[in-house]
Amino acid sequence: MPCVIDYNKVIVTPIHRIIDMLQQQLYVSHINKLSHVQYKSMNARITCPIHKGGLENTPSCDILLQDRESVGSNGEKIVIPAGTVHCFSCGYNASLVRFISDCLNISYRKSVDWLLGFVDYEILEEQRDIGDNIFKEKHIYNNYNDLPIITNDVLKEFDYFHPYMYQRKLTDDIIEKFEVGYYPKEEVLTFPVYVNGQCLFVAKRKVKYKKFIMPKVEPKPIYGLDYVENEKEVYITESIINALTLWSYGLKAIALFGTGSKYQIDMLNNVNIRKYILCLDGDEAGINGRNRLIRGLKDKIVTYIEVPKDKDINDLTKEEFFSLEEKI
Repeated sequence: MPCVIDYNKVIVTPIHRIIDMLQQQLYVSHINKLSHVQYKSMNARITCPIHKGGLENTPSCDILLQDRESVGSNGEKIVIPAGTVHCFSCGYNASLVRFISDCLNISYRKSVDWLLGFVDYEILEEQRDIGDNIFKEKHIYNNYNDLPIITNDVLKEFDYFHPYMYQRKLTDDIIEKFEVGYYPKEEVLTFPVYVNGQCLFVAKRKVKYKKFIMPKVEPKPIYGLDYVENEKEVYITESIINALTLWSYGLKAIALFGTGSKYQIDMLNNVNIRKYILCLDGDEAGINGRNRLIRGLKDKIVTYIEVPKDKDINDLTKEEFFSLEEKI
């Protein structure tokens, strides 16, 4: 499987040239990352962009220069695409797009735009392989490949601002990082939902009344997991707005689009995150979901914030939230 970005664009520029261009971009942007690169036949050994602020003394991260064959857990052959990144020290894993995002501190969408501005690529017939990549080995039913394709050009339709973003306590940096937009035709805020660096769908929230809109997705992914799977401590919420509220407070958070499924619990068990702080809504469903997560999360540190009855995180002031957190 070649390195494909934006669903149907196959990168043909050699990965080592992309690394060179990325180093130049980091230099002119005054970002002190990727200071050491040692090229080998199949991979490049680089400084990890995540731990030690990207300033480790001994490089511990590899990026594949060519596709590599491997064997999956079920014995089937799989192909790991060129551009895949893995750190042997902190466990960081990333696609080429996410790696660029982490190095330049920009959104996924801007990472794709950056790549398309520098690399040569070939256009394939429209394809969708998110579901195959994630579920093939586990044989889990999913409809990911049946959803409409959301390319960067589609996302540009939502490049509008609406004051309601501030009313929901979102800050400019969080709006930028998570590509929160506005779609005037439907009068909705828009939230791209990424899985493995590609936009799976766009969730929407009406601005004139409380209504959340998303396609029927089986199984539901975890919003924001791509951004936090290498963190040590993460907050878990039910909704996107609640997760982004916590990001605005400087806390790493994800959203379950509800109170959590077995599939989502399995995902949370299989990432490197060591501690979860549960922040589900203060209603019966939220309490039941919290108990289910506590039972299901194995070999993790799990605590929770007691959200007041019939409230959620976004209903609270920042001071009220941190007052509750102090009681953990």
